[in-house]
Amino acid sequence: MTLLETVVLNIVDDYGNKHKARALLDSASMSNFISKPLAKKLYSRRTSVDVSVAGIGSSTKTINSATTATIESEDQECSMKLQFLVLKQPSVELSTIPIDISAWKMPNVMLADPLFNVPGSVDMVIGSESYWELHTGRKIYLGENLPWVVETSFGWAVTGPASRTATCIPRFCYLSTADDRLEAMLRKFWEMETIPPALVHSTEESRCEELYAATTTRDSSGRRFLSLERRLERNPATKDSYHRFMEEYLLLGHMQKVKEPVNDHIQHCYIPYHVVFKESQSSTKIWVVFNASCKTSSGYSLNDTLLVRSVVQQDLYSIYLRFRTRIVAIVADVEKICRQVLHHSADLPFLRIRYRRNLTDPILTYELQTVTYGTASAPYLAAKTLQQIAKDHEHLYPTAVEAVIEDFYVDDLLSGASNVESAITLRKEITAMLNSAGFTLKKWASNVQVVLEDVPPEDRAVQPLHDLQNEQTISTLGLLWEPTADSLRFKVKLPLPAAILTKRKVMSYIAKIFDPLGLLGPTTRA
Repeated sequence: MTLLETVVLNIVDDYGNKHKARALLDSASMSNFISKPLAKKLYSRRTSVDVSVAGIGSSTKTINSATTATIESEDQECSMKLQFLVLKQPSVELSTIPIDISAWKMPNVMLADPLFNVPGSVDMVIGSESYWELHTGRKIYLGENLPWVVETSFGWAVTGPASRTATCIPRFCYLSTADDRLEAMLRKFWEMETIPPALVHSTEESRCEELYAATTTRDSSGRRFLSLERRLERNPATKDSYHRFMEEYLLLGHMQKVKEPVNDHIQHCYIPYHVVFKESQSSTKIWVVFNASCKTSSGYSLNDTLLVRSVVQQDLYSIYLRFRTRIVAIVADVEKICRQVLHHSADLPFLRIRYRRNLTDPILTYELQTVTYGTASAPYLAAKTLQQIAKDHEHLYPTAVEAVIEDFYVDDLLSGASNVESAITLRKEITAMLNSAGFTLKKWASNVQVVLEDVPPEDRAVQPLHDLQNEQTISTLGLLWEPTADSLRFKVKLPLPAAILTKRKVMSYIAKIFDPLGLLGPTTRA
């Protein structure tokens, strides 16, 4: 008979209430698991997943939902936020049989699970990602054919052989590996597993919509002010580019210096950030990423306290299919979309950073003024603002309304029309509509170059014909589009040539799925 490590801990729900739970600490599990009954008690919003979990003998089970929760020790010295896959029953009862420990010489320590020797249900499994972090390395040997007592963040756990008996005792071998590589590949390509039905808003999502409508205002330039919607250097060239990025942030008014002395007695949050360098990108090779998921001294990050709304734009699959049916295609993206939307002054202390240009300069405090990429609410706020602009200007730009609402995926536009004249009108109306609110469209491209005749070269993604090289492609939403050939490609990391999705192949594939009898007729571009 062998004992596995069980501990009793607290798990915190979305309202701050603590629930006692019994957990198995398992170094052989690649994932964390939680029982469905306990997950329901937490009132936490679940996310949809498609993860295959394999165990002993290669047996597999598909898990469809996950949740995130904070676990704590009784004395609260240990606290960490973990993601759990939701299972009806993550483990059999442990221990598997009652064990008499009256003859054991137990040390005078606080046990992590006082009833470790009594069969009882297990509410969760904490896997290898956090397993070693929860152990101090201290252990006590109880004797021959007896277990060890090991110190964890929740007290001392008992694990190891409990007796020599080996007949007819239920044995429990716990091993799980999660394989979500296929899911990740599909999501990254087109996120096209299913076409989602009309969504029913959760309470949190409804609250996001209410707050957006109640707190959004516009200034004289048309820019929007939003609420944060809270619940409660090594390469010299890289260094110079980083400073240029930060100075541009300051020059454009996207961040402002806080007057000294800085008042840190009010509620506030300092956001760490780092530089990202991308060699392959032609326009911006360096940008700064703000990490709003970094934990603060409270144990929570800024993102933990923000309301999060699911995507309000159409799914990527629908946008791509519609894009491929347009005879004249146009693409573009909004320049610095998040940074065109301002936050209310009351929210700015939660968007503080520290910055200095030179090591000899004093470190100063700045507050980010605009929606910040890296905050959990940024994608929703940017996309919702685009849609609100369309609704506000429906009477002025009727041709552009549908395209702005349906053909944008975050900041990328994939749209088009049935002829050149309509495409030109559409481009001009979208440009005028978004310019009125401070949104500038860049990286224009089309499969018909005459559509872009009056677009400045610096605003185009592809150079004019006389400057064309052998191949000019545009990266849009994970795919490569070559306007002159009107073909889509996607990158693979395998040593294979890039797969080419011509319009004929795509439409043939669509027809086989949606129109097997050919009733709809030809729909490819001219």
